[in-house]
Amino acid sequence: MGNEENLIRIAIADDHPMVRVGVRQTLERDEQFQVVAEVSDGKALLKAVAEVRPDVLLLDLEMPHGPAEHLISRVHTSSPSTRVLILSSHTEPRYLQPLVDLNISGFLIKEESPERLLQAVRVVHNGETWFSHAVSQAFSGMVKADRANLMSKLTQREQQIFDLMQKALDNASIAEELHLSKQTVRRYATVIYEKLGVKNRIQAIVEADDAQRDPVWLN
Repeated sequence: MGNEENLIRIAIADDHPMVRVGVRQTLERDEQFQVVAEVSDGKALLKAVAEVRPDVLLLDLEMPHGPAEHLISRVHTSSPSTRVLILSSHTEPRYLQPLVDLNISGFLIKEESPERLLQAVRVVHNGETWFSHAVSQAFSGMVKADRANLMSKLTQREQQIFDLMQKALDNASIAEELHLSKQTVRRYATVIYEKLGVKNRIQAIVEADDAQRDPVWLN
């Protein structure tokens, strides 16, 4: 086992035992990860999060004693530092729409490889966002906006950063690309969200993506 201070502590919430076992076994192949809770319903999830305060929560969209958006809100209240990574096979708009206004860190479809799971957990733990290709495509078209009006609100530097965000670069990669510090990129991102009237990267990309009428592929 790795140094306790460097471990990424993870909770798995899924009502299918086989899924939980598979995810746990994948994570435990790497000494960086420690599974601190496994739960099969919403009530047990909220109790576990309050007790162990995981770094990352892998959350299935369809949990008994949900719905997911209610659980996510409660998780953020009881453990603000916990990053929520949705793990689901559902990419239909009726499942995704409630998530647009929530502060989730990412969405990984269950059909992806074990290596992508490990990568996604690392990315969201580092404060960035992760969305599978299919999820990015599904988010496209959910909000209507005019591209020219949208971009006119941003300075040239902000447009540069936003364009790279749409190409799925995380903050560290954007900083390297533009020769800026990671903290500077984060400050720019906050300003961009404020100018576009959105709360997070999901909303910003959805809005701009639909305006362009072309899908933006994330990761």
